[in-house]
Amino acid sequence: MNTPTHWMQTPVVQDALAKDDAVLGLYQLTIPTEKKANVWQYATKIANGQSIGTQNPDEMQRLAAYCATPLWISDPLEGQNPEETRFHVILSFPKAILMWDLGMLQTVCFGKVSMMPNLRWLDVAVPSSVAKHFQGPAHGQSGIRKRCGVPEGQALLMSIFKPCVGVPPEGLASLLREQAQAGTHLVKDDEVLADADLSTALKRVSLCIEALNQAEKDFGHRPLYAVNLNAPAHDLLDRADALLNAGVECFLFNYLAYGLPLLNSLRQRLQGRAFLMGHPALGGAFYQNPSTGMSPALVFGTLPRLAGADAVLFPSPYGTVALDKADALAVQEALNTPYLGVAPAFGVPSAGIQASMVPQILRDFGTNVIINAGTGIHEVEGGAVAGVKAFQTAMYAEVLA
Repeated sequence: MNTPTHWMQTPVVQDALAKDDAVLGLYQLTIPTEKKANVWQYATKIANGQSIGTQNPDEMQRLAAYCATPLWISDPLEGQNPEETRFHVILSFPKAILMWDLGMLQTVCFGKVSMMPNLRWLDVAVPSSVAKHFQGPAHGQSGIRKRCGVPEGQALLMSIFKPCVGVPPEGLASLLREQAQAGTHLVKDDEVLADADLSTALKRVSLCIEALNQAEKDFGHRPLYAVNLNAPAHDLLDRADALLNAGVECFLFNYLAYGLPLLNSLRQRLQGRAFLMGHPALGGAFYQNPSTGMSPALVFGTLPRLAGADAVLFPSPYGTVALDKADALAVQEALNTPYLGVAPAFGVPSAGIQASMVPQILRDFGTNVIINAGTGIHEVEGGAVAGVKAFQTAMYAEVLA
């Protein structure tokens, strides 16, 4: 196991998780080559500092059940700076110190050590009891497929309101009707669309739902509409309830800006009464440095899926904020792997997607994907209807190829 790919299915990880007493973190550790023989000492010190935090022998013995420990360390990784050596390290964190909370899970696994210049958090694996506690997607891929009427073996298409900010609610409702007429499976708000208060949100939602009702009568099609959920944190869960009562089926949520614990609170509060779509705004702050921070697979895959997102947007390898292709594929794997213990979530490779990119997207990511476009749909000759048709033609042609 020299790479993190498929690490969750390895015997060392599966045997540890079967004991149901620890959460496992996968890391990339970089140390001076002259000290590479001491890698276990480096890893042990990190694990100790992220758990009991004492080197006192008596205390270490007394608190052994609460002390994190290295479980596995790879051979030195190839192709690095000769003055530095990198390793993959698995640390085992006793379940008792995580307090069943995603905020604490992140704090324990990567809190203080996130400021180290030589450590990167690549992934996390949890035992079944922890997965069941966080619950993961309430609907996941199968639920979204059922709602949108799209069978296995076919990708889905989502359009974005463009423009969105500055458009009155009546204008958004008209755009939504147009996108429903075009036949897109999903429509989402832009992540920067903010509501001044609940009444503003309710007015927009009311008009948009009227447009959906009329579109369903006129065209026989009702896309799943993801409403951007935003509010002060102390009001957010109540606002979600109010919008749900107003007819909202799906929420778009900026889970990194608001926090993964709040995403998981939404999942727990809603209990399947609405779909949850995670938006990756702020994500670049977590993964850009390849030696530190967190991996894209963790930021856009494992953590939001564990927290309850049914679908997660992430940068595609082709668009305006392109993610390295290997990283993008690792995100898709993290959203689909059966070894996380929760339902798979839809990957939504995004940012600057054009109809011409559809064949490559489907070849790279398969059909368990939502193709997501904004200006690529709206800024074509003929408007949204023509834009959606261009994407549908590309998707259909690729299925037949």
